[in-house]
Amino acid sequence: MGQHAFADTILNSDQAGLRDLISELTNTDKICVLSSEEFCYLPLNALAEFKSFLHDTDVSIIYYARNCLTTLHPWWQEQVKHGSSQTFLEFILGCLAHPGSIHLLAPDAMLSNWAGAFGRDAIKIYLYDEISDVATQFSVDILNFRPPQDHPTETNISYNYIATEMMRFWNSLGTRGAELIQLPMSHKLRIDITEKSRSFSSKFSLSYRIPSFALIEETLLARWRGQIVGAVEPHIFKTREFSYPYVHPDFWLVNSDLAERMRTLAFEESVEHG
Repeated sequence: MGQHAFADTILNSDQAGLRDLISELTNTDKICVLSSEEFCYLPLNALAEFKSFLHDTDVSIIYYARNCLTTLHPWWQEQVKHGSSQTFLEFILGCLAHPGSIHLLAPDAMLSNWAGAFGRDAIKIYLYDEISDVATQFSVDILNFRPPQDHPTETNISYNYIATEMMRFWNSLGTRGAELIQLPMSHKLRIDITEKSRSFSSKFSLSYRIPSFALIEETLLARWRGQIVGAVEPHIFKTREFSYPYVHPDFWLVNSDLAERMRTLAFEESVEHG
């Protein structure tokens, strides 16, 4: 319940709003699940105030630690789906230059804030990459409930690199790439762009030999080993190096015909919907 709005209410110290939301939690004898990426950004003072409203409510903080290497492309994709026009290379360079700028690369700071408000014993850390179906695992291990086998557990639409780059291009025009990519007219465009992009495609690799990435894992082991569920030796994350495909930024300049088709589709769709 609450989700992003609940996190915003906590962040803004909206006491009246907090009372209303927490009354829904305390007036039930069932387990309530609050889930929002916005919880990762809450400072200690906001969390401490949230805790004061909960009184004796039993609270567990469940954190899924994700491998820094394999989670960067999905996070770039999420940013693009929500309107970002930053290229994948720009995003990666920002992560390397300022690894603490996104919550996925600063788990210690986030966990420390929650521990400061609710105590370390309230925190359980699961290794995301070791779980085949996180939704089912959460239901079974945390909620003591096994969903039916035919119950859908996938929630977010996932896109490959080309589809995400198309959304990013449309975002840069001031349109909603996440909506345009779902149009039937975009399918032929995606096929043509995929074909033409092959000669502009390359790869780069990141690994835990990069000091800032190694420090993330070392800090999790040093400070949070007792909260991690499962084996963590000798490393928390099994994948130690990861290769990322990308398309050179010159692609749209050289293939101006495809860029024009992208602009035309966006323009026609904006005219049709006013």
